[in-house]
Amino acid sequence: MPILPQLTTGVDDSARRFTALINSFPVPTDEETGRFYHITTGLSRTALKNYDLLRRAFEDDAQDYLAWACRNLLEVAVFMRCVLSSKVSADEFASHRWIDGIEVVERLIKLDLLMNPSLTTSAFDAKLKEFSQQMTADGVVRTAHLMTRDWAKAAGMIEEFDCLNKVCSKFVHPTVWSILTEDIGSARFPDARDLFYGFGANYLMDIYVRFKEHVEAHGLKHKPIQPTQIP
Repeated sequence: MPILPQLTTGVDDSARRFTALINSFPVPTDEETGRFYHITTGLSRTALKNYDLLRRAFEDDAQDYLAWACRNLLEVAVFMRCVLSSKVSADEFASHRWIDGIEVVERLIKLDLLMNPSLTTSAFDAKLKEFSQQMTADGVVRTAHLMTRDWAKAAGMIEEFDCLNKVCSKFVHPTVWSILTEDIGSARFPDARDLFYGFGANYLMDIYVRFKEHVEAHGLKHKPIQPTQIP
């Protein structure tokens, strides 16, 4: 189904309202509200940044960037659903920042030493020590990085996650297919433009509406634990 101008205009308007919403919050000073604020507004700003990329790629019919932004919006939608579902999920999500950070720094160190074989230490060594200390201070004991597919299953989005993750990777990465059809560009699958925009826009709206409704119901706090959830 072709994307009508009214749809893009409507989503653009929602993106502006979403931006205004997250910019309207003062930075909280208490720990619980502050953690929730930083997690959810971080997800929100990431979603808006990727919608901006999606929108520009849609106008340019740049299907590689459309696919990139669409897949990113899918993952943020998965994370937002899980984070809003419970404090436990939000805390687990936040704990992975140190795991991700350590993985990044370890590989930067390796690249630094590969590029400069004469070095015995790296400029990134101090950052690795800092992240490891922060991880210990936060009581994070897990070491495996977050598996987005597992979270997609928990969020009830596993079917579209598997499908979109696979097809978007074919557009984003230099596969044999993409390399040998580079000369015809978007003419390979002209209707894919509307599909990627449609799904990506839908994920932005899912993120916006769920976050907005949560804030209206609970403020910048997690849902209260229901009696059935108490051990």
